[in-house]
Amino acid sequence: MTAVITFKDLQPTVPVATRRRPGADPFQDTRVTFDAGGDAYQLDQINGRHFLVHSRGGRWEYYPLPEAQWARIEYNDRPGRPVNPPPVLLYNADGDLGVVIPMSIGGELHGTDDLIPITDESLLVPNHSGGANSVISHAGYVFAAWPSRVPPKGGPGTDQHVSIIDRATRRVIRAEFIGTSSTDTFNKKKGVYQPDPHDIVAITVDSKGVIHILLGAHHGNLMYCHSTGVGWDGFTEPVQIGQARNPENKGGHTYVSLVCDAQDRLHVVTRYAGDRYHFNLVYIRRNADGTWTEPKVLVHGDRGQYAAYYHDLSLDGDQLILTSPGVLWGGLSAGEIEIYNRLWPGELPGDVQPYPASRTVWYPTQKRHDPFTLFSDDGGDTWEVLT
Repeated sequence: MTAVITFKDLQPTVPVATRRRPGADPFQDTRVTFDAGGDAYQLDQINGRHFLVHSRGGRWEYYPLPEAQWARIEYNDRPGRPVNPPPVLLYNADGDLGVVIPMSIGGELHGTDDLIPITDESLLVPNHSGGANSVISHAGYVFAAWPSRVPPKGGPGTDQHVSIIDRATRRVIRAEFIGTSSTDTFNKKKGVYQPDPHDIVAITVDSKGVIHILLGAHHGNLMYCHSTGVGWDGFTEPVQIGQARNPENKGGHTYVSLVCDAQDRLHVVTRYAGDRYHFNLVYIRRNADGTWTEPKVLVHGDRGQYAAYYHDLSLDGDQLILTSPGVLWGGLSAGEIEIYNRLWPGELPGDVQPYPASRTVWYPTQKRHDPFTLFSDDGGDTWEVLT
């Protein structure tokens, strides 16, 4: 039976283990990556400087990375562990995007100070939910997926690209335009459509070397494509999957998680807002034969108005693990504020008013509570709550 969590279920509980460090900033990439030899890698930040942290033989070694506002590491999104250390994307608000591709020589990392430029037109930003890979390694190449800050010609959406870097020559050998997302972001003041920074591309690769991509969305249609030919000669035309966008109630997919299991099935979790503006977490699977399952609600908010789940989908062997460090609820009524104050007294200002009057007070003040974990041992058919 599929597990469903509602707002009323969020009572104080014992925190559960997740793949993120306790208390971690949801905008900071804190995933841990393992290579085929069992070495661990993760990112850390000290005084604004990013470091690639390498653990071998019980010893942690810190390698400074080139200066950048944000960093994102490749994480284990499929059963096979890579032989090489994971690449790291470094990016800035001005559009500069580059990648560091570390090399292991005698157990020591080299090349961590060598930034390989990719583009100056990136719209990649930190992501607090979903957090699928934006960079992957396969067969001597590194694939970096990124949304473009340049408005698409003739209409709404965000252009999505994949740049392919040769690990041996450390050069970008190809840049592929994948397609345009379905997000409809119109700037009324300027009278033009603008790209949306929520439209972060999700990318993975299966055991046959096929690259799978989900175009990012913000209350939009979820779009899918994959590579074709030998040597990734191109990509298929994106097609819509999941539940269709409903502009009347802002219904649509946002914040994509993506992993690929040993049977080459793709597992996808996104937030979907719809049905009178309910924010749910939904699950979709692409089977090995290319068919997609219907969206299945895993977490139901049991109420209308905004919710951010900060969700994170991981793969541990054949087990799917969906974690959340706690939900941020928005648009609460007077009755819901009373419930909140009863559960967590003294957290909110005493004069907080129901939405929308308190919007500027509520969002900065509310904390995430009650982390939860769902897991599936049968490929996503059924899910259980870890208690």
